[in-house]
Amino acid sequence: MKKKLPIFLGLIALVIAGFFIKNLAVKNEAQVKNVNKAPPYIHCIYYDENSFMASVRKAKEVPNNGELTILGGITPHHLYADHMIAQFFKELSTDSTQVVILIGPNHERTGKEKIHTGDWDWQTPFGILKAEEDIVEQITEKIEAGRDKSLLEREHAIAALIPYVKYYLPEAKLVPLVVHGDLGLEKSKELADVILKSVEGKDILLIGSIDFSHYLPPNEAEQKDGVSIRAIRERDLLAISRMNNDYMDSPPTVITLLEMMNRKNIHGLKVLDHSNSAKIAGQYVDSTTSYFTILFHQ
Repeated sequence: MKKKLPIFLGLIALVIAGFFIKNLAVKNEAQVKNVNKAPPYIHCIYYDENSFMASVRKAKEVPNNGELTILGGITPHHLYADHMIAQFFKELSTDSTQVVILIGPNHERTGKEKIHTGDWDWQTPFGILKAEEDIVEQITEKIEAGRDKSLLEREHAIAALIPYVKYYLPEAKLVPLVVHGDLGLEKSKELADVILKSVEGKDILLIGSIDFSHYLPPNEAEQKDGVSIRAIRERDLLAISRMNNDYMDSPPTVITLLEMMNRKNIHGLKVLDHSNSAKIAGQYVDSTTSYFTILFHQ
């Protein structure tokens, strides 16, 4: 009997150990499943709290322009001009906008398609910015558009502006669109048509994320900017389609935006600000990037 007791106790210990091992395995499996179920958020990799909040503090109080119905605009994505970006979004600030259509250049020119989008939500410091999945789906079905989560997260023309969208337009959903520089005039107009058909019945804002003249001395940049803003005012899409980096980093974005404004019969234009990196730095440099913030309104 004494010999059998250790064996019996050993069997009990094995049963107890097996029970705990099984429970641990089930728990680990559940944790893995929960991780797999976690939403695959896109992260705001360009966000810096100190810089962001400083830009928000610099944004001036917006006068009561209740007579203006703003349907879209142009803003920089270069965070060196973050005070201009903050002012632009403060002008748009509302709790009622349903959808923001944010269009910008594919700086890396990566991906298989000339247009990219995505229906992933964004994890921002101010909460989750949800994608408008239905509109993304419609655009993807109607035109050759790729979906690339990594591209959207890296592309600062989109990602750098996401915190401002959520901060100033807290209830809005997002449709991000990244376009290649060689999309061309007709394809850009086609994209505008597809977007408009996909957003029928929605309260939307159409935002072009664009930096203007690149790598020129300030006086040359000013001259090119004069040509660019005149073409935008006159809606000269053909002239814009022929512009290069001396004028702007994404003619297809501007063409798409202006074509949408034309089709919605929006002719009002207000230049909020115009500057360049030399002015912001307060010193002369041989190579600048220039910026406009523009509102389109009724």
